[in-house]
Amino acid sequence: MTTEPSAQKTFESEGWVDVPPGMLSACAQRKRRRTRLRQATAVAGLVAIFAVGIGFGVTASDYWSRPSEMNFGGITCREVQELLPKVAAMEKLPAEQLAKVHAHVAQCPHCQRMREKMMSRQRISAVQRPSGTQQATAALNKNFVASL
Repeated sequence: MTTEPSAQKTFESEGWVDVPPGMLSACAQRKRRRTRLRQATAVAGLVAIFAVGIGFGVTASDYWSRPSEMNFGGITCREVQELLPKVAAMEKLPAEQLAKVHAHVAQCPHCQRMREKMMSRQRISAVQRPSGTQQATAALNKNFVASL
């Protein structure tokens, strides 16, 4: 196959050069390899971001620091957390239930911290109230501590 001299001159004048056999396929293969590498890197980056997001979500959600359901005195932490505000407000509870709450709080460090937080909040709110209410709050705190 011969090319016309005018066609040969056109390719050469535009900068076209003959390439060795297999050069174009090698170039295409490198291009595909780079494309696959970019895609793999993008996927790995998304997976890393997702994993970090999940890790942050788990630690921020307080999932690991939550106490497991302790059962002291025949009552669980969850039940005590529901009943402590009633005990603090001096609401009438059955004697058996009140005894279970006291036994649980005496043995459970998490519920002891919760009781302390409740008491400190009551003290802070008592300071911000008028003096007549402070006496009632002081009596309430005294009764709360005495009941535990």
